[in-house]
This record gives sequence, structure tokens and C-alpha cells, in this order.
Amino acid sequence: MSYIVVVSNNLQSKNLLTQILTKATHQVTCFNDVKSTLVHLQQQSADVVILDNEFSNDLLTDNFSASTCAANKVVFSQESSSELSSMLSNTQFSASNLSSRDLSSSNLSGNKQSDSSLVAKETQTVISTICKRFAVPILLLSETNDQANLLDKLKAGADQYLNKPYSEQALLVHIEVLLRRVALEKQRATFDNCTERFSFKISRLPLTDTEVQLVQYLSKNDGDIISKATLQKEVLKRELSAFDRNLDVHISNIRRKMCNAGLSKLHIKTVHGKGYAFSEKVAQLSCMLMYFL
Repeated sequence: MSYIVVVSNNLQSKNLLTQILTKATHQVTCFNDVKSTLVHLQQQSADVVILDNEFSNDLLTDNFSASTCAANKVVFSQESSSELSSMLSNTQFSASNLSSRDLSSSNLSGNKQSDSSLVAKETQTVISTICKRFAVPILLLSETNDQANLLDKLKAGADQYLNKPYSEQALLVHIEVLLRRVALEKQRATFDNCTERFSFKISRLPLTDTEVQLVQYLSKNDGDIISKATLQKEVLKRELSAFDRNLDVHISNIRRKMCNAGLSKLHIKTVHGKGYAFSEKVAQLSCMLMYFL
């Protein structure tokens, strides 16, 4: 189950997104404003942020401060409060400019255009803040066909955009693509003991979570022989029993997936009576293991 944060002050839009996403077994939390979103992301990481591009000025113009967080009864550690205050102080919003606008009828048309431009720039600032501070994928929902505006938001840090009206299938496909990218990045990070080239190949394998953990544990001990009892306890979280073949089945599945991807199954070698050994360099491992055979 993935955790998705939705930012929108449009009730109908929030209800629709919540209905679609929960139906697809995602966990969803909605926020009306950016302020609450930043506070929440500081406390809980998300897999994807969906940003409704149709912001009202009220959604963007509140200046942020640590005192605002306290007023909302959000409790932070001293370190977290310091980080959040720094983050919010570096996010410059033009509240004073918005509040001091001349809304006389003679300037209404000009102000409307100015408001739209200012809100677009503020939205870019929000996207940039979320992207840099939390490194979470951002899906932008937009009613505009202004390509320059959309490109500016992509440059600011949005990963994808989806024009309204959109179909349920289109939304879910965009989410799936973003989640798949996140999963690949996480999987690549687990193989940081291997070379970049080999890590990339391993990360592309359709491994289960347990299989990823097994390869990660073995690769951290490259060249060492790891007993079945150790792998069973450290990765599968249970003691090895006499007739338990669960670990062997996982290793067999990993080797099969390696072979299907053009990798050698000898990257994970069985050392009879001792356990398993992983090596990125198959030839060197084979020579070393001759000593035990």
C-alpha cells in the first residue's frame, strides 16, 4: 500500500481523488493548504504528492512560522522545529504584495491577470520547496493548456502533469509510473556495495521484497560464505528447521530471474554444507570456492 498526499482546496476534486485512490488500495491524506502539507511532510514521508494546480490565493499567501505550527498544536523536537523553521523561512511567499493589491473596478482586469501570474509563480515556489526538502515525486493536476506555465512547473520540480478532465485510468497509470520509479530508486540504493553497472542490472530484476533483502545481505558480505541459519534468522526472521526449504526456494527464484536477465546464476553460489556466497565477479568467486571443495 502506497501513501499519497493530496493538496487541493477544491472539495469535489479531493473527494474524487480520494475515491479513486482508495479504491486502488492507496492510503490517502488530503490538505487544503500548503502550510499544513509542509508540516505533515516534515513528520511523515509520502510516496507521491498530488498537487492541484488550481490554487486560490488563500492557499498560498500565508507566511509560515514556527509559532503557526505551535498554534496548530503540532509538537516537534527541538531539531525538527529548527529544520522546519529554516525550511519555511527560505520559502518566500508574497503575502504582503497580495494583501496590498488595488482591487478597484478600474484595475480589476489588470489585477486578475496579475493575480494569475503571481499565483503561478507561487505554485512553482511550492513545488520547488517540496521537491528539494522532501525529495518526493509530484504529480500536478492542471486545467491550463499554457505549455510555458506547465514547463516552468516541471522545471521547478514537478515530475508529471495531468490535464483536467482526466480519466480514472489515466490518473492511476501516472501514479503507477511514479511509484515504479520510486521503487527502482530504492532498490538501486540497496545494492550500493556493488559497482554502479552491476547495481543497475540487479535493480531491474523483478525481485520480491524478501528477495531484495536476501541479495542485499549477501552483497554486503561479498565473497564471504553466509550460513543458511544466518540468512534464515537475519532476513527471513525465523530459525532454520530441518525440513525448511523456504530459503532455498527464494535463492532458486533469484537465480532464475538473474538468468532470465542475462546474468550468471553463479553470482550466488551454493557452498555445500556451509551456505551461500555472493560475488559480483563470478570468476574470482569460483576460484576461491575451489579451496572448500
